[in-house]
Amino acid sequence: MRTESPKQLPSDVIVLARFSFQLLFVPALFSIGAFGMMVASHNDALVAAREQWVTGTIVSREPHNHNRYGYQFQVKGETFSGWETPQKDEPKIGQSVRVYFDAQSPAKNALTDFADLADTSRARGIVMLVMCGIFVAVVLLLDRTLGKRRPEKI
Repeated sequence: MRTESPKQLPSDVIVLARFSFQLLFVPALFSIGAFGMMVASHNDALVAAREQWVTGTIVSREPHNHNRYGYQFQVKGETFSGWETPQKDEPKIGQSVRVYFDAQSPAKNALTDFADLADTSRARGIVMLVMCGIFVAVVLLLDRTLGKRRPEKI
């Protein structure tokens, strides 16, 4: 009596099965980034509750560095500065701008309202988490679907 050995899985299926769980490290890293964005959102929301604003002046521009603008402002006679890439209108050097700052620590400041910054960070974090979930689902689905391709028994 002769017995035949079962057929081998195609090499591409074996490689994908081994590779699929390694792919789960990608969403793990993105989840860490999403967690960081959620923490930043929470911190900005805390600052938003106590923020104040003053008029500052645009003093410089770095087009090669994400087109960010430098600004200066004064609080209680002390000069502070900051950098930000404008989310809406691009200011001009010398232009007066509204600068939002933390009343407890004016060194934490922005050209964008902290409530808006919190909303933006939260939205980006949620989008990253959703994309991670979709990525994990696709990897697991492919692994399950292609992993079921077994050799026929004779």
